[in-house]
Amino acid sequence: MKGNIAIADELYKASAISEAPKEITEIFCARNDRASFQIFLDAEHEACRVNTGSAPALGMHVSRPVYRVRVTAPFEVRLYVEKYLPDAHGVPFAEILDDAPNGDFDGNVPPAVWADILVPADAKAGRYSVTIDAYVCVGATNERLAAHRELTLEVYPCALPSPRDYTIYLDLWQHNSNLARYYGTELWSDEHFAVMEKAVKTLAELGQKSVTVLLGDCPWRGWGCYLMQSTPAELYEYSMARVVKKTNGNFSYDFSAVERYVNLCEKYGMTGDISVYGLLGIWKMPYFPAAQVQHAEQVLIRYLDETDGAYRYIEKENDLAAYLAAAFNFFKTKGWFEKTLISGDEPSDMTAYRKSMEFIKNIEPNAKFKLALDHASVIEEFADSLNCCAASFPCTCKQRDFLLSFKGERRKLLFYVCNIPDHPNTVLKSRLLEAELLGVLAYKLNFDGFLRWAHYCWTKAPLENISYNTLSLPSGDVCFVYPNRRGGFLLSLRYKALQRGIQHFELLKRVPEQTACRLAEAVLLREDFSDYMLDDRHASQGIYSEDPTRYEELRRALLAAFSEVAV
Repeated sequence: MKGNIAIADELYKASAISEAPKEITEIFCARNDRASFQIFLDAEHEACRVNTGSAPALGMHVSRPVYRVRVTAPFEVRLYVEKYLPDAHGVPFAEILDDAPNGDFDGNVPPAVWADILVPADAKAGRYSVTIDAYVCVGATNERLAAHRELTLEVYPCALPSPRDYTIYLDLWQHNSNLARYYGTELWSDEHFAVMEKAVKTLAELGQKSVTVLLGDCPWRGWGCYLMQSTPAELYEYSMARVVKKTNGNFSYDFSAVERYVNLCEKYGMTGDISVYGLLGIWKMPYFPAAQVQHAEQVLIRYLDETDGAYRYIEKENDLAAYLAAAFNFFKTKGWFEKTLISGDEPSDMTAYRKSMEFIKNIEPNAKFKLALDHASVIEEFADSLNCCAASFPCTCKQRDFLLSFKGERRKLLFYVCNIPDHPNTVLKSRLLEAELLGVLAYKLNFDGFLRWAHYCWTKAPLENISYNTLSLPSGDVCFVYPNRRGGFLLSLRYKALQRGIQHFELLKRVPEQTACRLAEAVLLREDFSDYMLDDRHASQGIYSEDPTRYEELRRALLAAFSEVAV
């Protein structure tokens, strides 16, 4: 019957090619947690509108049916219309959780609503009733009740820790110049910081630790976006420092934007390292016009020349050295020097990288470094200087034992997925259970946490198409969150799945080790990580369970075990 509904678990990802979901009758969570599920409406492949609010929802196509969804629970309920985005092949996948009350569907994909029931820390453990009602009308006619369902919500006795108390070392990079560009604000202005604060909140809710700071322009050269006209995006990141060359030839340095941003992040519990990019490991991209610098790498430090009001770039190495010395002095003055890490990302020219590192160490012998890389041999060479290392998943699997020898009390060891491997990953086409798996992987690897290169590195029209340079980057590689119409952010299904994966890590760390290992092995099917990869891009089959039921059982078992030790 038109208007019937199906209730699915939170790991189901709808698409134009997905099978129908398996229906559920129960949901569960801890205290200080969320219980989530999805509501799919049977519109019989007709175009329609979905309304999650109480106001009228007439649209341009007034003869199309409007389905209004209502969820009633003893705790706060938040509903989101699921918005689909196409992958590189044009296949739409459910992705964005739109907090606007109305959403339109063209009939080619199933209309869907995501539901979060927010259970507070002081809730009583037990079983509760949740009801879902779907109403339908056309235009300004009377609604009729099209479907009614009931779910049982089980609340476990334990309470999840606050994200600021998470132990996982999470490093999702922040592309803040991208925010200014999209929202049309001046870089590092009050308006820009208002947007950044909203972005930081989405990171804090995951337990983010690292703070991304740029002290040089375009270290990634915009990921070559000027070469990718078929997938429009402007991905240049700019320095947070303001440099002025006075009429007497002396330079002045203003790091107030850095100070303001670090303080903002610390306010939300992001108290890990300050990852400073733009000073070494500069990418080389063809046809990128840039000033010539008397240095091993083309480090771009922009300054205002007061003699004529023109902006230029530092070209002399001694001027670059003075800038670096001023930056280190700033971090020392603020008491942040010990957690400031000069960071690089998969440098392709290791000879230039070595020279840059030596140059920096000559200026500040106690400088500390951080590197994301896909070759373990690089760690061996620079181990004495690295305070944090992030290895690609293929590198991690091949060189795990060596990488663990790097880990120490003052050294953080992370792994990352990006355009590789093909699975497990967190891109648009990835199954949601792959993102959940990352927390289990971090635990079993005995790594400190996880890194991802982009949390909000948006394309030109991210709400319509998030594909960029799809020969190298799978669709969805560039972000976990999206802009909304009110200057804020929309979460994604992938964000929610990663959040669950991080919670898995926290629970595994908090239950007895023997229990944790046994539960983790229920979804990780191979003990030996060395045979996880077939080659540099493709993972073996059968290394983890692809049955969503296994992940539900894992979470139930973790909550039960944590309830015993948390009392």
